[in-house]
Amino acid sequence: MSSIAQLLKISTSPSNNYTRDISNIPSDLQAIYTHYNGFFAFESALEIFPISGNNHGYPIDKWNEAGCWKHCYRQLAPDGICFAQDVFGFQFIYHDRQFSRFNSETAQIDNMASCIDEWAQRIIDDFDFESGYSIAHAWQQKNGPIQPKARLAARIPFVLGGLFHIDNLFSIDSVLLMHDNARLAIEVSKLSDGSEVHFERKIFDQL
Repeated sequence: MSSIAQLLKISTSPSNNYTRDISNIPSDLQAIYTHYNGFFAFESALEIFPISGNNHGYPIDKWNEAGCWKHCYRQLAPDGICFAQDVFGFQFIYHDRQFSRFNSETAQIDNMASCIDEWAQRIIDDFDFESGYSIAHAWQQKNGPIQPKARLAARIPFVLGGLFHIDNLFSIDSVLLMHDNARLAIEVSKLSDGSEVHFERKIFDQL
């Protein structure tokens, strides 16, 4: 069984809206959508964006529109297609036949794989790190399910020393999280070694 098939086997789709037309999706991504129109895995820690809207996640085309959130990153915006995200809103990107991870707090991009099956194997081999499973599980045990179109934001951002602990996390709409993290990434990009950044979450007003 291929790695992507294993990932699909342990995933759940929030609806019965199976994908029929995947012609607009790059061929290297189409294996993800053979059974589901987007899905969640590892107790909603990993989200694969649906091709079409199903009220359970932002459609992949809308999510990748410049006016959705990428414009907020300015020159730091990632190229390619963001097709998935972890529980903290860190993006998984397909660009130029490569699969990468985009840290939404810093705009750092790390290469992961050269094909979708290799990417899926990376996720399976280290699903806790790659998806944030353990902390997502603990947070939901205390607070209930993460709602559709939402992710977990760090009150004190991780890049500023915030802890990977449920007391430092709150649920927020994914787009609002990306807008706020873009402000942070831009500030971090201006720093010189040893300097400090002063950053306050604006999305607290949206809670």
